[in-house]
Amino acid sequence: MRVRRTLNLIAGDGQTNVLHLNTLDYERWDEKIKDENWLDIYGEGWKKLRKLRVDKNSNRDFQFDVLMANLPFAGDIKETRILIR
Repeated sequence: MRVRRTLNLIAGDGQTNVLHLNTLDYERWDEKIKDENWLDIYGEGWKKLRKLRVDKNSNRDFQFDVLMANLPFAGDIKETRILIR
């Protein structure tokens, strides 16, 4: 995460717009965004992202063209609710 944010700053992004969230587990994002420490670091980026939600009460669909995310390298995904999407 830090490397990505640094690379964006070096490239001139200025805002970084890189958030530490599990893109496969968007149903649990609400838990993450309640964390004060997380909000201190990623709060501004989260405000921008949530404005792009198709449904203001759902983190499933957004109005943007590109999403870049890391693959789940830590092992197999075993949670059925994530796999059925």
